Amino acid sequence: MSSVPFINSLALFLGAMILSVTSSLAIATLWKPLGKTLAWPLILAAKGVALFSLTALIWAFIGLWVGHLGLPVSSLMLTPGDALSLDFTARLAQAIWWWVPPIFLLSVPLTAALLAGRLLAQRSWYAQVFLVGLFGIALLGVVEDAFHLPGALAAWVPKMQSTSDAQFTLLLWPPVVLGLIWWGIVAACPRTPATYTPTSADLIRDGSLVIGLSPWQAWKQNQMATDLRKILSFLFSCAAFCLSLWVAYGCAGAGSLRHEFHAAYRVVINDPWAPLLVAWPYALCALLLWVVSRIILPRSR
Repeated sequence: MSSVPFINSLALFLGAMILSVTSSLAIATLWKPLGKTLAWPLILAAKGVALFSLTALIWAFIGLWVGHLGLPVSSLMLTPGDALSLDFTARLAQAIWWWVPPIFLLSVPLTAALLAGRLLAQRSWYAQVFLVGLFGIALLGVVEDAFHLPGALAAWVPKMQSTSDAQFTLLLWPPVVLGLIWWGIVAACPRTPATYTPTSADLIRDGSLVIGLSPWQAWKQNQMATDLRKILSFLFSCAAFCLSLWVAYGCAGAGSLRHEFHAAYRVVINDPWAPLLVAWPYALCALLLWVVSRIILPRSR
């Protein structure tokens, strides 16, 4: 396989991540002085956008951009025969507008996810950036398929509907390599070492060990319920993101639902809101799963 599709996917991913990180930091900085009470509406809105079907967002954008504004989407247009005769400035403009829409659309859910994580401050910033980057890699196939980009993950959406496990397995190496590259980039970023501050649960556990309890007894009495809640919260959060990805990748295994989405995509030029109207119940369901994960999650003491 040629390395060009992989380089295209890497460039698309890094461009979207750079835009997402800078945008989320700027919005969080502007919103932070308003306090945590006013932060929660923004957190819920950001999570809702992050969990909304990216395919529906892309087709709604195409409907508004082409149908209402009458502007072209370069990657969806046939290359004119006289393209090579254009001067450097015109070709540069074509190249920029070839990549701007997919980078912008991919950055929308990533920016929303990073913004919500930044305001919640549940994990370290680097951990948030790494995890959202993995979510972005999972969404690459959606963007490349919708915009007809020559990327390494462009075949993911059609292969999701295929029954051939052997063919789909061959498509797993690009996201794995991209994930390793992204891990290396995040790990190489300079950071200030975090200072360790013991929580009340840590102090209770240490006290249990001092009075003679075994590590198993200390964990069972003081930490087991908390850890089980963390695991359950993680499962609900994963279910929310998996539901979002399942809808974005064409609702594999649900033929009637897939046809309903395709019918909405076919009329976007005249009705750009059609994909959003079909997708919003599933985004709401994913958001509710995430809210349940937050309710279950134990609070630090």
